[in-house]
Amino acid sequence: MASNLLHHTVVFDISHHRASLREREKVCWSAGQIERKTQQLLAVTGVQDAIILVTCNRSACIVQTLDPRACQLWWFQQMDSVASYTTMLVGVSALRFVLRMAVGLESILVGEHQILGQLRDAFTQARAWGACQGDLAFLLEQVLCHAKQIRHELAFTKRDISLASLAWTQVQSTCVGEDEVSILFLGSGRIIQQHLRVFGHKSSYSKSMVCRDREKCSPLASVYDLQLYDYSDLDRATKHAQVVIAATSHLGELWRPSPQKSPNLRLSIDWSVPRNIVVADDMPQVTWINMDHVAKLQQPQRLENASVIEHAEKKVERSVLRCCEQMELRHAAPVLGDFRNQLKQWQDHYAQKAIMALTTGSEPLDVIHAAVTELADTLSDLFDEASLMPLLTQRRGICNAMINDARQLLSRGQDPERVVKLVLHKATAQLSHAPTQELRSQVMQGA
Repeated sequence: MASNLLHHTVVFDISHHRASLREREKVCWSAGQIERKTQQLLAVTGVQDAIILVTCNRSACIVQTLDPRACQLWWFQQMDSVASYTTMLVGVSALRFVLRMAVGLESILVGEHQILGQLRDAFTQARAWGACQGDLAFLLEQVLCHAKQIRHELAFTKRDISLASLAWTQVQSTCVGEDEVSILFLGSGRIIQQHLRVFGHKSSYSKSMVCRDREKCSPLASVYDLQLYDYSDLDRATKHAQVVIAATSHLGELWRPSPQKSPNLRLSIDWSVPRNIVVADDMPQVTWINMDHVAKLQQPQRLENASVIEHAEKKVERSVLRCCEQMELRHAAPVLGDFRNQLKQWQDHYAQKAIMALTTGSEPLDVIHAAVTELADTLSDLFDEASLMPLLTQRRGICNAMINDARQLLSRGQDPERVVKLVLHKATAQLSHAPTQELRSQVMQGA
């Protein structure tokens, strides 16, 4: 069973699952484009909240909409020639996908940790733009919290599941037996810094970096013994490099190698999307690697982590149920609040009625039995008004338990008036939680 909130939750996704790197490059939007498209999306009929997430291997849109068809048409217009690669998910399927994505199970590098931060950043940015303030914000808060907990509980956080570890393996196999290996890094961002931490301890590696701001990168150069170059010196920097590793935010070609300019090149690793390095067909001695090769390169790690991945998938399914439960409770909150207020009023009413009956000399246990029974019977109308099930079994069970409690308290000589108040209070407390328990049961049955 899914709440109205989830019925209107839709995800559109173009990723490595269906689209090649060439196709993904076409929808790798800049920050400015994401903001403009988010505002455009909010103007589409039926759209209430929206988040657009763009990473190296994914362009995704998470939407809360009353008109999925209008939203789908808008998405296809934006995607143009790559629209056919879109995966569309609705309701619980959309929730499950977003949770899997946040955990890292939908990543090209299964288990990588960056996606959780990227999703959080996209959510924060959408909020700042006023694009995610309502039900979708509540849903994303649930997703981020569950995903963080799942990653914390699993060995994902203890393993080096990264592009840097894949690059390290490739360099080791390509340059086996070499006394000294010259490695050039294009870029200085987070991914390259991961590579520096992995490669930094290898003294036989001669490392250099091409960056936009040499002064800003001087601390990195000091820590990792790097020779720094400007992009204007790219040809000089690459002349003696045996390995070039690129990961920049530049949207397009940065370097076109040739046998004359880069005679020593043996391995080119380009993690950038769009790609920064042009493959040279006249350099057959070079191994060319880009993001489309990650799935194959990761196979040994994936086999090693198979049990962890399976465990993560099970935890995601449990988290889906918990999120559905919270969505149901959020949707029912106004009704449940009214129900509990009415129940409290009836508790006070029947308590006063019972105390008056005690003053006339009525038998205390008979008075308590009547008060509890009348309170429980009143719920029939309240449940009908709240569109909730009568919960007859729960009502009768609670009623009988309260009467037994009253009998024991009275047998110990407790004041009848005090017993009336205590028993009705306990009955109200248990009855007020019955609808919540029923909603959770419905979620479990509908899963």
